Amino acid sequence: MLYQSPKLFLSLALIAAHTLVACTSKNDDQVDTYSSTYTSVAVEQCRQLKAHAIRQSPLLRLGQVVYRCPAPGQYVLFLVDDGTRSWFVLEHNGKLYTLESEIVYGKTAGHFPNVGTNDNIEWVLNEKKLPVGFVFNVSYQSEHLLNKRFQKEQRYMAYSFANGIPELITQQEDKNKCRRLLVEALVRR
Repeated sequence: MLYQSPKLFLSLALIAAHTLVACTSKNDDQVDTYSSTYTSVAVEQCRQLKAHAIRQSPLLRLGQVVYRCPAPGQYVLFLVDDGTRSWFVLEHNGKLYTLESEIVYGKTAGHFPNVGTNDNIEWVLNEKKLPVGFVFNVSYQSEHLLNKRFQKEQRYMAYSFANGIPELITQQEDKNKCRRLLVEALVRR
């Protein structure tokens, strides 16, 4: 049996604790470099686009209405509404990125998902004040099987722009947790 010295054990424990504190401090410093700004997707703050202006665009399909909403930096935020569902499309550097798949058809907790029911979008900014992600609310109807009734519920979705394209990071019921997970993912990159 190998004899282990209590002094050796204590020394190793102190080194491990010091390393953990150093790593945690580094991550905390990195987390502190992120700030937020907010924009609204309320109808009053967005501009409905005319059909002829976007006829050739993949933004518009039959029966949809498209709004251009405020966004920071080099991003353009579009809210697309088909009457029963709505989602965002981001434009950056001349490219369009639709979030329809994740918002409308992805792992959802209910039916008829809609963005824009909670007016504010939180844009997460890096130390240069450039958008590197955003957090927004999605409302939907969930069916309670016991009483066969629909109830309005919500969740938050967080996207990172760290790789140049919007990437879904998480979906949570709690906005603070959703934002924290987004920032943690940004720090790891």
